Amino acid sequence: MLQLRWDNQFQFAGYYAAVWQGYYAEAGLDVEIRTVRAADGDLLSVTEEVAAGRATFGIGGADVLLARDQGSPLVILASVFPSSLVAFYTRADSFIHTPRQMVGTRVLRRPNDLTDIQFRAVLQLEGLGLADVVTVEQGASGIERLQSGAVDVVLGYRMTAPFLADQLGMDLIEIRPETYGVDFYGDSLFTHADTVRLRPAMVDRFREASLAGWRYALQNPEAIARRIATELEPGPLVEDALAFNRFQATRVTAMLGEEGQSLGHVNRERWARMQAKLFQLGLVASDELAPAAFYTEQDSIERLLDWWRQLTLWGGVGAALLLLAAAIAYVRLLRRHVRRQAELLALSRWQLALTVDAAREGLFEWWLDTDRVGCRWGRLADTPQLETETETDDLATFLAKLHPADRPAVATALADLASAGGGYAEVEFRLGHGDAAPWFLLRCGMPPEASGRPAVFGVVLEITRRKRAEQKLERLAMQDPLTGLANRRCFDDALARALAKAARQERRVALALLDLDGFKPINDRFGHEVGDAVLQETARRLEAAVRTEDLVARLGGDEFAVLLEEMSHTAMTLWTERLLAALREPMHVDEHHVRIDASIGWTLFPDDAERGRDLMRHADAALYRAKAKAAGASRAVAVRILEGGPPALVPAAGDERR
Repeated sequence: MLQLRWDNQFQFAGYYAAVWQGYYAEAGLDVEIRTVRAADGDLLSVTEEVAAGRATFGIGGADVLLARDQGSPLVILASVFPSSLVAFYTRADSFIHTPRQMVGTRVLRRPNDLTDIQFRAVLQLEGLGLADVVTVEQGASGIERLQSGAVDVVLGYRMTAPFLADQLGMDLIEIRPETYGVDFYGDSLFTHADTVRLRPAMVDRFREASLAGWRYALQNPEAIARRIATELEPGPLVEDALAFNRFQATRVTAMLGEEGQSLGHVNRERWARMQAKLFQLGLVASDELAPAAFYTEQDSIERLLDWWRQLTLWGGVGAALLLLAAAIAYVRLLRRHVRRQAELLALSRWQLALTVDAAREGLFEWWLDTDRVGCRWGRLADTPQLETETETDDLATFLAKLHPADRPAVATALADLASAGGGYAEVEFRLGHGDAAPWFLLRCGMPPEASGRPAVFGVVLEITRRKRAEQKLERLAMQDPLTGLANRRCFDDALARALAKAARQERRVALALLDLDGFKPINDRFGHEVGDAVLQETARRLEAAVRTEDLVARLGGDEFAVLLEEMSHTAMTLWTERLLAALREPMHVDEHHVRIDASIGWTLFPDDAERGRDLMRHADAALYRAKAKAAGASRAVAVRILEGGPPALVPAAGDERR
């Protein structure tokens, strides 16, 4: 039994493909796939179904770590989606663009499911909690309740919510947890520890058949989408099943790629970081993730000994003796098999060498007794300058060829394997120097010393394109898509760095928050296109008003932030006057002449506060005072909140409101 985490849809295409293409049957498995909806209409908990033995395998993410913390011995088998599918949705015509703007709003939650876990994590990282929002329990369709105005925020999935909203003709604002520092794995395959212990061969076959199904689905998305739409019962909210599954197929293939090269890979360090993040948020009791959380193949003899110990305890001495006789016979057969395999090993290595020359992989080996490193690079993509084979005198010579920033990680990974006498490691590195150096991934392990000369063996994959794409995504994750300015995540990081630098150098830093006055009427009167153009022009004028070492960010909506280094009180007063005057100049958008005002709240480090959170609080309070003053005055104002004192008002000279 495979327990899904939602309805029949392309999000689970690989498992359907494994059934339809016969991969499970070829592995000797008869797999039933069950959706999340119980017979009575209730939604099942995937981790509870697997922990209780009502399902053999399940699909989960951070909920697996929570279940393990509560005593369920669940084991992660394979990670399918490298990033979370969770997002928080608000109406496009709402004022809610950031988690901070959710304070006091009605949030549709399903307590302790995957969306809720990441929602709570984001709130805590933003200095908020569930007490700051009004919780509405999950009931009817969240998107329909968002459209009707019954709720203000819906926690959902990027694979479903945008499509359902489009069906209703509603535009959404999508708030992603990773923008605020919560970047979890998406769908991952898991099972119970007892299943791994008692039926390891079956677990191997299920895992491999499932991944084979995923590779087929990614290469044939249209065919699988059609079969899901026509042969399986859709969820209750889906009207056009084919269009819905095509929508998901596009998103899934964009995320995983047609080849699905990273399918099934489990990055233990990343899972450990997820555990540590949950611990920091008070969601689990320990910040360490035990090795038992991950699936590893046991040696055949070790499995045999495990069965021996179990039967000794269960069946008594008589049963144990019978098993011992069978074990002896099995071991003799196994030894003959090993000798045969040894004869084939030399031939296999020769065949492998030929294969590597034609493949997009390389081979790595490090012999500890001679400290000799050998690398057969093959024909790796994008690196035609590499020699087919590189043989170095020692490990130090090999490390010297790597990018200086990557040498410590590679050296540490190899040293850990050598000191442990076994195990597995993954490490990324660049070969050469400079930003243009190609990227590689080394996956290596060390067999037990009893198997022969101590050595580390591995494969090298060329990952330059993937790393460039990740770097591009990282840049996009730190940038506001409309204005090109830094976003909230980038600004928070820059603020922390600027304060640390200013503290060391004993210099001042100014933080200003700016809010446009009268923006909503412009947006309502002329439409979103004109409103967007006004925001873009505002961003351009803000950037023109600062130095290259300063930072301008858009926090959301019509709210901006500016970080200025080495600014005094007098300099800030003059700067705000000039900025308000510049923003007051008419904007020419299409055939419209638009005039807009602004209010500014600002504060100084270390004069007013020494922590970034306190500075933001001061600047926010100052902005609130400024808007209150501007609402009843004829002049735009900038306000600074003084620690323990009244606000200081700075009028913008000659800035008459009309």
